[in-house]
Amino acid sequence: MDEYLEDFERLVKYVFHLTNNWYDSEDIAQEAMLRFSEKSEARSMALLYHIARNLAGRAVHRRSYLPSADTEFEEIVEHDESSVVPVDVEQALSSLDKIDRLILTVAIMDGKGYKEAAKTTGLAYDATRQRGSRALKFLKGEFQQAL
Repeated sequence: MDEYLEDFERLVKYVFHLTNNWYDSEDIAQEAMLRFSEKSEARSMALLYHIARNLAGRAVHRRSYLPSADTEFEEIVEHDESSVVPVDVEQALSSLDKIDRLILTVAIMDGKGYKEAAKTTGLAYDATRQRGSRALKFLKGEFQQAL
């Protein structure tokens, strides 16, 4: 049983490396283990990781994950609250251009990705990604100045 848990934990970490999403990593790893167990002839660990990589690739393609969104949340949760300086998020967001705010709202806060944000704003996909990236860098700079 311990060997299974060690393999599962390694697989979850591998899938997280591919998706940057802890929540879906466990689901994808479970699905990979299930499909691997259904294949009675081949019991190679390479096959297990191959199945997991394919499932993770489909999930990333289907959902357009934004990198490190979950990692940043986990890091914030682990910090001691006494060391956190309050940052006026609304003020930082209001300093952004109206379209940039809309892009961040649709792509990140609503979790719909840049494709949907491009449709909403009427901008090209590449322009939407570029504006979203610039807005995130601006906000990151604002938050770092506050600390």
